[in-house]
Amino acid sequence: LHLKDTLEVLRLPVCRHVSGTLLTLADFPLLRELHIPRTGVTGDIRDIRPEQFPSLQILNVQGTEVYGGRLSRIGDAPAIMAAYRRLMTHRRPFRCQISLRLDHDSPDNYSMQGPFPFTDMPSCLRLRNFGPRWGYQWTSPFDSSGRRGSCEINWLDPEPYPCDEGYREYCNAHRAFQTEYDDIQFNLFRGLAHPPTEREWNRLIISPEGIRMAREWNLYM
Repeated sequence: LHLKDTLEVLRLPVCRHVSGTLLTLADFPLLRELHIPRTGVTGDIRDIRPEQFPSLQILNVQGTEVYGGRLSRIGDAPAIMAAYRRLMTHRRPFRCQISLRLDHDSPDNYSMQGPFPFTDMPSCLRLRNFGPRWGYQWTSPFDSSGRRGSCEINWLDPEPYPCDEGYREYCNAHRAFQTEYDDIQFNLFRGLAHPPTEREWNRLIISPEGIRMAREWNLYM
């Protein structure tokens, strides 16, 4: 039997010498999991057509030159997350291992130490879903829950109507998330859709709200 007809799982993490294009494996009929983070593979997840990767359930291209594997600018986030959302919703069951972090050499990146935990730049990008509605969120590298040191949800879909399928699921999931998010006492980035610039960050730290949070954190500790 040829490998093409039998391969179900492929894991090649951190193999920089591995090259080629993502769609090379598009017609492998049994391939369920494809893990190629930090390899030399190139391509574009937006080029995956419905008939390609017919059995694929898990995709991990983080740190590659595949479109969607790296995050060079903050402004790239909406298009990248929309591309992942299309994959996640049109190819069920399917999930992408998405925990993108802004490239260290990005002109948008800066490394600053805040006066209390979770005030560093929210430089990680995570896809969120609440029932039928999807969005993405900039979060702290140290908190994947998206509640501490994180920005607000950026929605990729309109809010469903009460008559839509999944409306109750959306309401319950979003309400639970938002309640916990709003209850966090120390979140410098509440109300922001994306990470502040370095200048804006410095203003936040010395703003009345930033000073209040720092003072309360010291009392809390």
